[in-house]
Amino acid sequence: MSALASVCYCKIFFASCNADAENIIFTPNAHFLPIDNTFTKQQIRTNKLIDHCINPTAMASPLTNYSVEMEESGLSGWVNYREPFISLRFAYEHFFKSVVIFVPGNDQWAFYCRGAKSRQASDRRAEIMIRIADEVRRQHAPQAAVKISDFGIELTY
Repeated sequence: MSALASVCYCKIFFASCNADAENIIFTPNAHFLPIDNTFTKQQIRTNKLIDHCINPTAMASPLTNYSVEMEESGLSGWVNYREPFISLRFAYEHFFKSVVIFVPGNDQWAFYCRGAKSRQASDRRAEIMIRIADEVRRQHAPQAAVKISDFGIELTY
């Protein structure tokens, strides 16, 4: 497996890992590093992440069409995530050197998805958060470091 395929493999499986692996950091080079060092660099390089994943089939295909758009209104606004049959909206705020996107926690996620008429997303929180973080960073702050936690997404520049 090539290095590029390895990185893609890591991205896919980080999206479906348990709560400990959800707290990850994106470096400006788009590598994922778990905050609590649950996964070692060796595990990432050798694709041993599948042993730590609980539901890899819950993820959408990497080819799924999706869009991430930001509606700005001063120093705050909305991030819209859309797929066919899924439409989710999250508030965000700009701070001095960061942007915080507020995402419902694990406990509230399924309820939020039902309320947004997007039940298909109820078991894909981590994957959707990674997609949002990637796109917002790509579109607005390519050099930002991204931290994903249970409270949401923080881009620091």
